[in-house]
Amino acid sequence: MNIMKVICLILLTLIGHVSAYGFNLNGPGQKSFLRAQLLDYNISGTQYYYKEGNCSYNEYYITIRATGNTDDDGAGNDEILVEVWDDNVVKDSKIVSIPVGNTKTISTLLKFSGTYQTQATGVGIYIYDDRNRNIRLAKQDPFIPNQVEENSCRTTNDVTVPLSPFALLLLVILMGFFGYRKAY
Repeated sequence: MNIMKVICLILLTLIGHVSAYGFNLNGPGQKSFLRAQLLDYNISGTQYYYKEGNCSYNEYYITIRATGNTDDDGAGNDEILVEVWDDNVVKDSKIVSIPVGNTKTISTLLKFSGTYQTQATGVGIYIYDDRNRNIRLAKQDPFIPNQVEENSCRTTNDVTVPLSPFALLLLVILMGFFGYRKAY
């Protein structure tokens, strides 16, 4: 009889933990109480994977529509933190501000170098009411981005782009035109 009580107690504890914190594959667990009013959000993301070279990267566009309710920054703005997590590590984050009493739609870009999903499935996108992660407004974990594969790449100003044959030909022609002129 005592063993049944212990099993029931363990099951109730687990159910309480799961219902309060949810299952999070890539980011932190947390209770959700609303402060800023998140009306809608949309996530799109792409992983650019290059077979040769060490230049793969990820980009995530997060658009949120929210109403500011709390003066978080002392200047009349409600701060909302948007983060991308992978394998329990914050890869990038941005703080967006919405004036208190106003409803705005704001888009932000989060990105990181390398590939995702080395341990857990996908990435986690988390939206919080303030910069301290006290109140989670939304999460999408796991989020599976689109995949774009290329053979090789080059890096320009922290943006990784593939070098197409057309661009290479144009570069050679321009170098020839400007670099090998005869002086008369």
